[in-house]
Amino acid sequence: MKIYENDEIYVRPLLESDIEKESYLQWFYDQEVCKYNSHSVFSHGFDPLNITELDPKSNIIWAVMAKEKGSWESWNYKNADLHIGNVVLYIDWINRNAEFTCIFGEKKYWGKGYCTQVLKWIINHGFNKLGINKVWLGTAVNNEGMNHAALNAGMDLEAVLKKDVFLNGEYIDINRLSITLGVNIAYD
Repeated sequence: MKIYENDEIYVRPLLESDIEKESYLQWFYDQEVCKYNSHSVFSHGFDPLNITELDPKSNIIWAVMAKEKGSWESWNYKNADLHIGNVVLYIDWINRNAEFTCIFGEKKYWGKGYCTQVLKWIINHGFNKLGINKVWLGTAVNNEGMNHAALNAGMDLEAVLKKDVFLNGEYIDINRLSITLGVNIAYD
């Protein structure tokens, strides 16, 4: 079931079959993929194999899928779309705001604007389908990719949280970026 799509990617609910693949688990232990989060630091924290921890009844949990061109395998032509990442919208229903988080584990798809596109879709979904008033995210000031995606999706820098997280042996600042309902953005 595709929720939103364009010519290159689509999003759909994250399935248990997505998390059973070895490549999925490797994302959470890859130091480059998890450079700006703590997934690869503690093996006892978030369990990437237990999607029920994310409570799909209260949050939006989507798999990001790359549309792969079909391939011939013996006599059968089949499409092999590839699961390249996850996005989550943690919803605070009382205050009508939500935090966006993501992981894009398939590195060959980095730098193609897919995070920006998915962020636009999830902002649109939050505002127009769920009645959310604000979508926000926090990311390291030196996480160029996420900062770029957030700004391109129409978010504004709301605050800089000084020395807010300890990553790679040092305390670093976090950019908090957000967008509120009523801001005109092109959702594509």
